[in-house]
Parts: sequence; structure tokens; C-alpha cells
Amino acid sequence: GRRNRTSAINAAVEASTLNERTLGLRPQDKFIRDNIQEDDVLVVSVGGNDIALLPCPCTIVSILGILCLPPSCVENGCAYGTVPVDDCCCGCGPSLCSCLCACPPCLGYFRHLFGTRIEKYINKLTSKRKPAQILVCM
Repeated sequence: GRRNRTSAINAAVEASTLNERTLGLRPQDKFIRDNIQEDDVLVVSVGGNDIALLPCPCTIVSILGILCLPPSCVENGCAYGTVPVDDCCCGCGPSLCSCLCACPPCLGYFRHLFGTRIEKYINKLTSKRKPAQILVCM
């Protein structure tokens, strides 16, 4: 009989950020875009370095905003929507404008970063073919 073969390609780039992908895909991203198939599973782990390793100024300000709030304000906060475009201003354009859609405002920034911007990145990765599944983690 025919044997089912499974393989994985790790195209991760250490210390890379979502911010550096807003103006274009990295070579590894282009490889995925050009070679992913309809029966593949795409695992995307992105966003952590935008917070922990190389935060842009607006990310830092938004983190400080959350840290200055009482926990109940963050727990009961809401973000109604985001500006539906990627951010070409290192997190200080549409991401910052998304603060107007949230209470407290800093939640809108993170909803844009971890929602809209990751969605736009995945759309670029899968612009030629859609895989069977997409798993997102951070």
C-alpha cells in the first residue's frame, strides 16, 4: 500500500518581527507563499518579538498604558474594532488609530497588532494557495 508521508519545514527567522514584514515578505516567507499546497498545514508563530525583543515606540507606550491601569480596567475593557489595514509606520499609524476603537485605548493597539496585522501577514503568505489549516501561536 501507499504510505502517508509527513514532513515539516521550519522557516522561522530568529529575532524577526511582524514590524519588519509590513513593507514586504522576508525570503523565507516568500518560499512559503510560493510552495505551500492545499493539503498543507501552516503554523504561524509571530508577534512575540514585537513585544519582548524589539518593541517600537508606540508598542512601549501602549504597554505602559496597560501597566498603569488597574487590573479590573484591563479585564473589563473592550476593543470594538480596528483600522482594517496593515501598518507601515512601525506600529504608529493604523495601529495607533485603532486606539480610538477601544476602552481603554491601549487595548485597540494590541487588537490591531495581534488581530489585523497578523491576519494581513497570513493573507500575504497564502496569497497564491490556501492551506488546509492555519494555526496561529505566539
